[in-house]
Amino acid sequence: MKLGRDVTLAGLEVGLLTMKKGEFSRFLLNPQYAYGEMGCPPFIPAAATVLYEVHILDYLDSGQADAFIAKSSVGFH
Repeated sequence: MKLGRDVTLAGLEVGLLTMKKGEFSRFLLNPQYAYGEMGCPPFIPAAATVLYEVHILDYLDSGQADAFIAKSSVGFH
């Protein structure tokens, strides 16, 4: 996923931006930072507080990610 584009939960994106390679974190997100008052039926109820557990194994900076995506999409149209 690419931060600023593919992450749809504000709280998760903010949390990911604080992490380093190899780090494990838990993020407990209030509804306004997760799925809001409507939730995501049928899996996430309305006004749900959600817990994400994230382990960052590795990542690329934005320029490296764009180059990787461009290179890996050649011939897959």
